[in-house]
Amino acid sequence: MTVIGVLLVVAALQLPARNTVSDSLEVGKAFSTSPTSLLQGRVSGVHVSSTDGNINGPVSVNIRGVNSFRGDSQPLWIVDGAMLDLSLSESREAFWQLGEGGYASGLNPLAYISSYDIESIEVLKDASATALYGARGGNGVIIIKTKRASDEGAPVIDWNSNVALSTASQGSPALSHKHYLSVSETKDKVNWFMSSNYRKVTGVVPNNSSDYAGVRLGMEAVANPVVQFGMQTLLALGGTSNSSGTARPGRSSYMTALRGVTTADTAAGWKADYDDLSNDRRVNATFHLDIKLASFLAWKTLLGLDYENATRFFWMGDGTAFGLANNGVTSTVGQSMFTENFTSALEFNRYFGEDHHLSASLGGAGFYSSRKSNIMEGSDFFSHELRSKGLNISGMTNRLVRRTQPEFNQYAGFATISYDWRGVAGLDAAARAEMTPKYTDWTPVLYPSVHLWADMAKLFFPDNDLVSSLRLEGGYGAAGVDRYEPIIASPYIETGTEPFYDAFIHQVSKEWNAGIKADLLGGRFTLGATWYDRKTSDGYNLYCFGKNKPNTSMAGGAFIWDYDERYLAREWSSSLSNTGVEFDLHADILKTSDFRFAVDANLAHNFGKVLSVADNDVYGATVTGITTFNRNVPGYPVAALWGTDSTTGQTGVIGNPFPRWMGGALVSLSWKGLSMEVLADGAADFDILNLNRLVKAQTEPYSATSRFVEKGDYFRLSRVSLAYEIPAQIRWIRKTEVHFSACNLFTSTKYSDWNPDVNSFGPAVGSSGMDYGSYPLATTFVLGISVTFNSAKR
Repeated sequence: MTVIGVLLVVAALQLPARNTVSDSLEVGKAFSTSPTSLLQGRVSGVHVSSTDGNINGPVSVNIRGVNSFRGDSQPLWIVDGAMLDLSLSESREAFWQLGEGGYASGLNPLAYISSYDIESIEVLKDASATALYGARGGNGVIIIKTKRASDEGAPVIDWNSNVALSTASQGSPALSHKHYLSVSETKDKVNWFMSSNYRKVTGVVPNNSSDYAGVRLGMEAVANPVVQFGMQTLLALGGTSNSSGTARPGRSSYMTALRGVTTADTAAGWKADYDDLSNDRRVNATFHLDIKLASFLAWKTLLGLDYENATRFFWMGDGTAFGLANNGVTSTVGQSMFTENFTSALEFNRYFGEDHHLSASLGGAGFYSSRKSNIMEGSDFFSHELRSKGLNISGMTNRLVRRTQPEFNQYAGFATISYDWRGVAGLDAAARAEMTPKYTDWTPVLYPSVHLWADMAKLFFPDNDLVSSLRLEGGYGAAGVDRYEPIIASPYIETGTEPFYDAFIHQVSKEWNAGIKADLLGGRFTLGATWYDRKTSDGYNLYCFGKNKPNTSMAGGAFIWDYDERYLAREWSSSLSNTGVEFDLHADILKTSDFRFAVDANLAHNFGKVLSVADNDVYGATVTGITTFNRNVPGYPVAALWGTDSTTGQTGVIGNPFPRWMGGALVSLSWKGLSMEVLADGAADFDILNLNRLVKAQTEPYSATSRFVEKGDYFRLSRVSLAYEIPAQIRWIRKTEVHFSACNLFTSTKYSDWNPDVNSFGPAVGSSGMDYGSYPLATTFVLGISVTFNSAKR
């Protein structure tokens, strides 16, 4: 049975609080367009959902509920040690001068990663594990490790190709294809890995597609018994085309026109006269150096780099009401992002006798982030032939550029210690002190953690064949999220002629957790349960940078702006909690030399509520420029749907946008060379405000009422996969496998629109739980082949 080699990424401390998931047939990678899809339904307490359903759109991942009043509450993603900055948004305010007529949803920032390059995915949920990431780990951490060369010595070549057909009742059939080739070898204490990939994905609606290509090179070397070093690099190029989906409520898009929600223009007009085109260039790189100072002492250093340069072009012509009113309108968005993370630590690892194992580390870390954004728009074109490329010949007299270029550094020191007694009981503890001098001078914020565990089976009945392990564990940890947002003036510039403002969001979560895990019959059956109680303080600080003071070097008393000066203009804080339980099951129900029947299942319940709310945090984000449909009310979930109860006429909370129950199950069958997987997932106890119905029934100003709030509960048959390993013995071919998958075959729900797994206004917490102009959910059939070639040396 072919499986994704999803192994636990072993940390220096071997922390038991780290949670590992995601093992699936290699065929499961065939339909994936992002690492997020490999997690769907596979991890207890992790909810993966689409935004508007665009095949190129971002995917929201919430770990143990929502931990913020603002922003997106997304976890930290790490690829081979490089921390990614996924907060880059190319879209929401692309038409900032011309008003809210032009709205576009974001793009998936993880689309550049080929699923075939992924060796393992690890999800850190407990704060006792994420505390090690300080001000980046408050929403959880997801670690991706890419493939390495095997230890076989001879070169190994892998090739994967597949073709996919997607269909939907509201769209047209669409063909997609993916291709992947890798070569690796281990020789003379050096292993290297090189891969290339290409994919073309087409949606079931017009003008919706993506092209991505990438190359990756990795190398690990043992220079001598003292020094080891390595590098991993990834370069990807991509382009997307997007049909208009989500819009401001009341405004038109291709999807609202197709539904008949808006009548200002037609779906044919949007199809012919709307462009949303993007070009994306992405580079990830990590470098590490390990120096063995003694048998029990090592110095390890890692540098991670992540760079993205993206350009996005919007065009609306006379076929759209907004374009017709402005004689053609366009916007060009250019953005670049660069992050750098650095860690260096001295690590101690030693056994004392046969019973005691002690490990510890002491080190420092740094993080740098820079984001540049340039947005230019134009209107009143004397010729529409060039569309968005004709920006420079538009007649717009006030064609201003909106420019931002915020950046900041963080520095941290950390210490860890871990003790293990005979593999029966242990203690893990850590503390990280983090500083962000641009906003908080050198005042450190401490993120401590402690984790205790004991295996009762090994302690009291070590020779029991029925219960091979009965592990009790519990811990406490604190982790946070520090991020910044430039506050936009018109225009926002840093030329020395005016001050500028940054909003600094400082989020701190403190969590207690406890769990039990039992391995029965030698590990054939594993049962686990975890309880957690997390409380989060979410603070907002608005800083003004720049002080107008006399320039003594100039005559006449001229003034200059001193950007080393700052003051705190506004400050407030709100708090929330998330309490929940998670259950996990693994069962090898039947296992022989030729046959295997296994089930992996998970179920989680999360109850999140607002504890206190500052006046500035009461309202959610506006989605019409005026109206907010979400509010933060103590005792209710964050961003609860707010409106009028149609029965009583009273105004209040009318819905919960986040599932309280979620889960999934994977059934695996294999017999000799034939294998099969069935994956299902679902979510329950949440609501959707159906703005498609609301806008069709009302006129502006829109008001939410409970008659437009629907239950979003769903059960989905996510994937059925078949694979067959051809038994032919060929000298140059080790393994040949053909596979077939059917994805999104069936969804059971009472929701009346196209897809209950949707949140049209993106992962932003303040505008959650709404469906307006979402894309149809497509059923996809994938046929592919995987071949592993042998070297002539075998």
